[in-house]
Amino acid sequence: MQAFGGVNSDPDSWDAQSTVLAYGSGSCVLVQSLTNYLTIKYIPLHNGVITCVKFTTDGNIVVGTSDGNIMLFDPTTGEKFDEKKFKSSIHRLAVSQNYVFISTALDGTYLLKLQDNKFVETKYETPNIHSVGIAILEVYDSFILAVAHPDGPIHLLVPDTKSEVILQGNAWCQSLKFAINAQDQILFASGCQDRAIRVWKILPYDASQLTNLGISIDTQSILHFQNQDLNVSLQSVLSGHTDWVNGVDLYKGETLCSVSFDGQVLLWTANSEDYDVSLRLGSTAVTDDQSGMIACRLIGPRDIISNSRNGTFSHWVDGKPVRCFSGHFESVSSVAWSNEGFFLSTGLDKVARVWGEIDGAFVELARPLIHGHTIHDCAQIDVDKFGFCSDEKQIRVLQPTSNFAKLVGEPLSKMELPFASMVQPLNLSNKILQTYQSVAIDFAPLNGADFEFDGIPPGTSMWLTRWPEVQQYWKHFRELTRIAVGKAWIASGDDRGGVVVRTRGDETQRRFNSGTPAGDVTVGKEKITGLAAAPDDTAVVASTINGVIRVFDAESGNVLTRVELGIPAYAVGWDESSGYFIVGHENGISVYERDGKLAATENCGAVTALDVLPGFNFVLGFKDGKIRKSSYNSSTKKIEIGEELQCHSERVNMIRVNKDQTKVISGSEDHTILLQPYSN
Repeated sequence: MQAFGGVNSDPDSWDAQSTVLAYGSGSCVLVQSLTNYLTIKYIPLHNGVITCVKFTTDGNIVVGTSDGNIMLFDPTTGEKFDEKKFKSSIHRLAVSQNYVFISTALDGTYLLKLQDNKFVETKYETPNIHSVGIAILEVYDSFILAVAHPDGPIHLLVPDTKSEVILQGNAWCQSLKFAINAQDQILFASGCQDRAIRVWKILPYDASQLTNLGISIDTQSILHFQNQDLNVSLQSVLSGHTDWVNGVDLYKGETLCSVSFDGQVLLWTANSEDYDVSLRLGSTAVTDDQSGMIACRLIGPRDIISNSRNGTFSHWVDGKPVRCFSGHFESVSSVAWSNEGFFLSTGLDKVARVWGEIDGAFVELARPLIHGHTIHDCAQIDVDKFGFCSDEKQIRVLQPTSNFAKLVGEPLSKMELPFASMVQPLNLSNKILQTYQSVAIDFAPLNGADFEFDGIPPGTSMWLTRWPEVQQYWKHFRELTRIAVGKAWIASGDDRGGVVVRTRGDETQRRFNSGTPAGDVTVGKEKITGLAAAPDDTAVVASTINGVIRVFDAESGNVLTRVELGIPAYAVGWDESSGYFIVGHENGISVYERDGKLAATENCGAVTALDVLPGFNFVLGFKDGKIRKSSYNSSTKKIEIGEELQCHSERVNMIRVNKDQTKVISGSEDHTILLQPYSN
C-alpha cells in the first residue's frame, strides 16, 4: 500500500530519523521510507488536524493534534502506547531522550516525562505563557528549556534550579534548536522574523572569559545547574535570507540549515567561530506555487529535507535533489486512472496532480493544472487528452508535455507533444509552449532548460510541469462538479443540476439540460454529485445532492428514468451490461434496473463513492472513511458487503480501480490518497 498526502503547514508537523519520514497530512499520520519510497504505516486518526509529529530517541513517534491530543505510536505497527488530552491545540512540540515538551495554543507549556512508553506528568507547567517556538536539551543530569515569546525574547530555563537567561534582540522566533558539537560544546540556534539566524554557545562558566563584547545581549548571562554553571554568549548573526526565517536545524555543530518564506534553503558550514553559506538551494519563485519554505531537518551533514507551503517535501544530498514526497494539502475531490497506468488527482487546494510508478513506487510526476479555482473532477478523454472541471463553467482539456512523456514511456513518448506550458499574468489558461525556444520568447527570464528534468521533477520545480490547454468545452450556466466520458461523447454536470453531453473532440452540444435557472438563489440544492456513462454509450446517469437520480438518453437528451430517493445521493455507476445503475446514498447502496425499478438495497451506512467492476462487483467508499468490497447477486437480488480495505479517517470522495483490476485508489476529505492492491 502507498499513501499520498501533502504535509500540514504547522512547523512541527513532520520529522525525519535516519531513513524514515513521518508527517501529518490532514487528520492522518503518514510514515514513509526514504529508501524505497513506499509507505511504512498509514495511521488515520479522528482528533482534528495533525499539528505535531516528532521521533523519540528510541524510534517511536509523538503526535500532537488540533483537538489537544498527545499520543505515542510505534511508527511501524501503528500501535498506540499512550495518550493525554489538553484543553487546546498542541501548537509546538519538542522531544529529548526522556521528555516531551509541548506548547498549547491557549494554555501554556507543559513537560511530560517518557517512561516505559507512557507519558508521566511533571510539576513543570506555565499556563500563562504563549510561545511561538520551543526546544529542549538534556544535559548535566538536568535539562534546558527554550521558549520563544511572541514579543521577541527567548527564555532559556533550568527548571530544577529555576535559573533563567533572557536572550533579547530577536523577533518572533519560530524555530529553536540545540546541538552538541564535536568539542562537547552546546550550541543553540534561532530563526526569526527579522530574517536573521542567531547562534549562541553555551559553555561551562569561566570568569576569565567574561568580557564585554559590545553586543546587544548580556554576554555574561549564566545558567545555573546543581553542579555546573553555564555561560550563554552570542557566537554569530547570520544573514542570507530576504524573508522570514521559518526553520533552522543543526547537525552536530558541523553544519546549519535554514529555510525561509523566500523559498531558499541555505546550508551553512562551520568556519572557525562563524558559519559560511556552502549551498544555496530551493527556488525564489514563491509567488507562483506557494513554494516558500516552512521547516527543515538535517539528517546528515549535507543531507537536507524541507517542506513548503504547498504540502511538498524537498530533499537534497550534497546539493543534488533526490526523490521525496508530496500530495494535496486540502480535501481530495477526485481520482482517475489513465489507460497507460498512471493516475490523476484533483483537490480543493486548486491543484491537479499526476502520479506514476517509478522503480516500484508511485510518485508525483506533474501538476497539469495549478489553478485559481477549486478543481472537482478529472478524466482521460483520449490517449493524450485529459479533462478537468472546476468552479468554472467550462471543461479545460489539457495535453501532456513531451517532458512528461519521457517519464511514462509509450504510447505518449511516441507522439508529437508540446514542449511545455506556463500561465501568463492575470490569466487562468495554460499557454502552449510548442518548442524549447518558445519559453524564452514568452516567459523570459525562464528558458527551455528550466523545464527539462533528469528524471522526476524536484518539488521546488513542480510549478514548471503544467500541461498546455488545447481545448475548452462550454455550454453550462453554472460551475461544474463532475465529468464522465463515453466512447463517443463527454458529459458534465454542474452545481444546479445541469447536465451537458457533447461529441468528443467537438464543441457542439448533443444534449443540453439547463438545470435550475442561473438566477435562483437556492444554490447547491440540485448539485450534481455523481455522473457515469453507460458502457453501451447510450445513456448517462446523474445523481444530485437532494437525492434525484436521472438517466438521460445520450443522443436525444430525453430523461429516460427519474428516481427520487428523498435522501442525499453521492455517487453513481453502471454494470457492464448497461442494464442496471447503482447509487451510493446517505443510507447505503441501491441497485436499480435501467427503467428505475429497484432491484436491491443495502443499508450499510452512507456510501459517498463507488466503482462498479465486471461481474457485478463494487468497491465502496463511505462517509466515515471506510472502504469495502461489495457485490450484487442478480439471482437472489441481494447485495453483499464484503472485505474491508485500509480506511481513511474522513469521507471518501472518489474511488477507482485500474483497468487490470489489480489496484484501487481513493481520495478523501482527510487530504490523502490511498493506493492499495485489489482483487475480486
